Amino acid sequence: MIDSSKFGKASLIKLAALTEFDEVITDSNLGPALADALLKGGVKLTVVEA
Repeated sequence: MIDSSKFGKASLIKLAALTEFDEVITDSNLGPALADALLKGGVKLTVVEA
């Protein structure tokens, strides 16, 4: 689970590429380009109201 404000941010630690996840649960503020990229990468995307 990750809120939309965390996408596109730099970090000192990388856990995994987003496409390595089976599912991402995020809020409805996720931009359409990121949502499309996740779906095209084969990631199940669950969006909940912010």
